[in-house]
Amino acid sequence: VCVCWCVFSELQRLVMEGIQAHISSPLEGVREVGMIVGEAYMNALHKSDHALKFDHTPSEEGAELVKLTRPVDDQERELKDLISKRALSSCNPVAVTTPTVVVEKSHTWEGVVHSSVCSDTDSDDEDLVPYEMGEDPDSSVPTPPRYLRACMKALLARDNPSLLQVALQSLESLVRSSSPTSLQEVAVELVKMLLHLSDAYSFDDFSALRLKALVAITACSPSIVAPYLTDQFYAPNFTLGQRVDILEVLSLAATELSLVATPLTSSVHVPPSPTARGRRPWEVLVQERLKAKTRVISKGATTPKAPSTPSRFSPVAGLFFFPLMLRFDSPVNTLDLLGEDCLVLGSLLHTLGVVMHAASHAPLVPKMAVSLMDFVWNLRYHRSTYVRRGVLFALCMTMEVTPSHFLASSSLETAVAETMQWLQDLCVKEPDEECRMLAHSTLQLAMQSFKASTMP
Repeated sequence: VCVCWCVFSELQRLVMEGIQAHISSPLEGVREVGMIVGEAYMNALHKSDHALKFDHTPSEEGAELVKLTRPVDDQERELKDLISKRALSSCNPVAVTTPTVVVEKSHTWEGVVHSSVCSDTDSDDEDLVPYEMGEDPDSSVPTPPRYLRACMKALLARDNPSLLQVALQSLESLVRSSSPTSLQEVAVELVKMLLHLSDAYSFDDFSALRLKALVAITACSPSIVAPYLTDQFYAPNFTLGQRVDILEVLSLAATELSLVATPLTSSVHVPPSPTARGRRPWEVLVQERLKAKTRVISKGATTPKAPSTPSRFSPVAGLFFFPLMLRFDSPVNTLDLLGEDCLVLGSLLHTLGVVMHAASHAPLVPKMAVSLMDFVWNLRYHRSTYVRRGVLFALCMTMEVTPSHFLASSSLETAVAETMQWLQDLCVKEPDEECRMLAHSTLQLAMQSFKASTMP
């Protein structure tokens, strides 16, 4: 008796855990299956007690599942066997054609069971004409939104995962094809929605689609979105993962804005062939032999120079750069860069280095170089290896993009000399191999800049 009670208790516990797991699911079909199967199991375990009944209206699939959970007694089994035997005998070509069999209502059945027995002439499947039912509207994919505001409305449809996925897939193309005016009206609100959007349905490409949409919005409206992102990086209502996402969006958007679009076609003039100008074949042969024996010193420019275009990132470089360094030493309730959140600090240094590299040849580069070198100097002896790598990466980008004459000027000469001395010590004393490689590369760039500045 004790063993049976233990098995009964364990089975009851497993059933309750299964019911709880299904009811907590965001999918309505899964919740309905959990309630129907839970009712069947609990009512089978506690026949004498009150029946378990959930307050819900079953769907068409749920009603079929309820019929399957109903117990079948011996009279129903006998009646079903009788109907199946009559159906098999009617399909036999030797058997006599039988009319429609109707079984009257039984006390164990909920309704009347109807079974039509086919005759010899009606059993041929070749006489049946197929009827096209069309597409099921429930299984069709939702139409992608065609406007930004419609896409924003679809992102709020948390009870429709298909619509949410389609909206995420079409958001980047909508942003890049929208006019600047219409995008600026909703850019900040759209970024706020995407930052707080969670993957409740475990989409395979959720993170990639969300990141691409955020980068597209930031690259298309940098003067509006960049100040918002840099301000929200230190806001108290964000998680560490959201702060890292903000840094990644700023890095990718700065890199995209710094790229120069290359023309798809070339405008090189191709002269017509000699045969096209009406020359005879022997003249063509003579010209080819003369060309083969002629030594060409220089042909000149074969391709025209690409037209110069203004940098899209240069006017907004300061919006990506300076606000990120303002409040790094002031702890927030959910962020302590100088304490336990050193991984976010390393990501911040890497982002500053990427922005510095993207601002190459911008008029603001000297001022950015001075600010960045002052910012990283106090972090050069940080206990975290990841932070030290970020410091060296930021210094390497600074040495690469800063003009050599400015590095040798009086405003940075002392700081660069101290930095080079520290880099020399780091190449020998640093225990991390990647840090030593970065220090060596940064030291070489600094020495090359000094040599270039001293050359006449």
